[in-house]
Amino acid sequence: SREMTSTATSFKTLHRAQSLNLGPYGDGEEVKDDTEELQAQQKFKRRSSINVQLKNTAETEVFDLTYSYDSRYVVAGCGDGSVRIFNSVGGLAYALNTGNITALPTTCVQYRPPTASSTARDVLVAGNADGSVSHYHTTSQKLIDTITEKDNQVYTIDYRRDGESFATAGRDTKIRVYDAAERTLIRTLSSGRSKSSIGHSNRVYCVKWVDAAIVGGSSSASGTSGSNVLMSAGWDNSLIFWDVRQQRPIGSYYGVHCCGRSIDINSKGVVLAGSWRPQDALQLIDFGTRKLIKTIDWTPGASAQKAKQEPQMIYTAQFSPDGSFIVAGGSGTNEAKVFSVADDFKVVDRVYMGTNGCYTASFSPNGRRLAIAGGSSNVAVLEIK
Repeated sequence: SREMTSTATSFKTLHRAQSLNLGPYGDGEEVKDDTEELQAQQKFKRRSSINVQLKNTAETEVFDLTYSYDSRYVVAGCGDGSVRIFNSVGGLAYALNTGNITALPTTCVQYRPPTASSTARDVLVAGNADGSVSHYHTTSQKLIDTITEKDNQVYTIDYRRDGESFATAGRDTKIRVYDAAERTLIRTLSSGRSKSSIGHSNRVYCVKWVDAAIVGGSSSASGTSGSNVLMSAGWDNSLIFWDVRQQRPIGSYYGVHCCGRSIDINSKGVVLAGSWRPQDALQLIDFGTRKLIKTIDWTPGASAQKAKQEPQMIYTAQFSPDGSFIVAGGSGTNEAKVFSVADDFKVVDRVYMGTNGCYTASFSPNGRRLAIAGGSSNVAVLEIK
């Protein structure tokens, strides 16, 4: 069990690990794994690293990564509460807050979609374990606004594709939906008092909006690509599907133990779910029927005995933008793996994290880069195309 007794234990003690020294990004030094077996499974040979640790600051974990919509910048939400943005050659572009060793972590970061009706651009939202949700204008490095969710720790944030709404969730089991322009709460999704009213009974670590095309048509007030359906998952082993308009679940799937940003969905309505458990942790679920399609083999071709020796314990899972690859990583074998969807989910690349777990991975929107990080200050970057 990962039950935690305090906010400090929740993040600092659980994830603190030694540094993985991958070398500075952009100096021509490639990140090399130690074994021939790992090197043989590296489809993407061009790889480098970014060190998020700034001068005169302590070593820090990276809890979440995201790319800007133009794929020019990668953002790191760090264990010391800082948010650091790096350019395509690994240089620090913007530091939105400095953070410190006693601060609680920034657990989730995401850019507001550029299709939003607001005239403001380059807006980033960051969720923190102190219950705050902060909006920044990245290029000016200015704080726009902070929302505080009382008695909560925020673990996950996701914007609807049209940028008109965003959802948060965390320790108190509630999913909150906000108007993005006004930054006001418009819905709270939670379990009811009756036995028939389902909802989350434990911490929620991932929320994910479902595009209108998957649900069936445009359904946002502005007639754009927004949807009123989102998914959520956490410690209670339930993947829940919500209709925001009805303020109640429209379905659920039991068997997903989510401990990070490990829920995604592709354009065909296939849900990717990663669970923090030793075996059968990476699964594909049909959005329409809420039924299991496939359990992806973490060690394809391996014997049952060897597979048991490689526990999965997944924190992060994501489709590539075109759906051709899946990345998943965790703390079982302290690595991230890239699977080829077209090649029967063959493992085509691996990034070994040494003594540190893999907490987060993010494809750039143009599909050309994949960033991977976890229990150290280093972000591994793979050139996909």
